[in-house]
Amino acid sequence: MNSCLFSGSFDPITLGHLEIIENARKVFSHVHVVIFQSVHKKGLFTVEERIEIAKESLKDISGVSVDESSGLVVEYMKKHNISKVVRGLRNIQDFEYEKDMERINKGIYEKYQSVYFISKSEFSHISSTVLKELLYYGKDISQYTNCPKLVEKIYKKK
Repeated sequence: MNSCLFSGSFDPITLGHLEIIENARKVFSHVHVVIFQSVHKKGLFTVEERIEIAKESLKDISGVSVDESSGLVVEYMKKHNISKVVRGLRNIQDFEYEKDMERINKGIYEKYQSVYFISKSEFSHISSTVLKELLYYGKDISQYTNCPKLVEKIYKKK
C-alpha cells in the first residue's frame, strides 16, 4: 500500500491541516492521521476530543484513518511499516525545523522520508493556537475549521 503518515497534536484540526491531508491523498492511497500527545504542549482538548473532531472533519475524505499515539512519531512509523511522513510548511521556520527533524528521524529509522506540502497563502496563518485563542474570546472560528459547531460545543463543556 502506498501510504503515509500525517502527525500532529491537532488541538484541534484546522483547515490548514485538511488542505495538507487532501493534497497527500492525491499522492498516497492512504493517509494515516495520527494524533500525538506532545510532551511540550498542554492540550486544550483531550485526545479523545481531538479524535472526535478529526473524524468529523475528515469524514468526507476517503482513504484516511485517524489514530492516536504517544512517544516518537518515528517509532509509530516503524511499528506500522510506514516510511513516508507528510509535513506542511507554512514558512521558512517550519522548513528549518522539519529539515532537522528529518535528519534525526532518519538516524532512528533509515526508511524515514519526509514529503513536504507548502500551505496555500490563505491557510499559512492558521494554527491550532490561533483557533484556541479565538475560542477563548468567543470569536467566530468558522473560517479556520470545517466543523466549528462541534469544536465550539466541546469547548463550551470545559
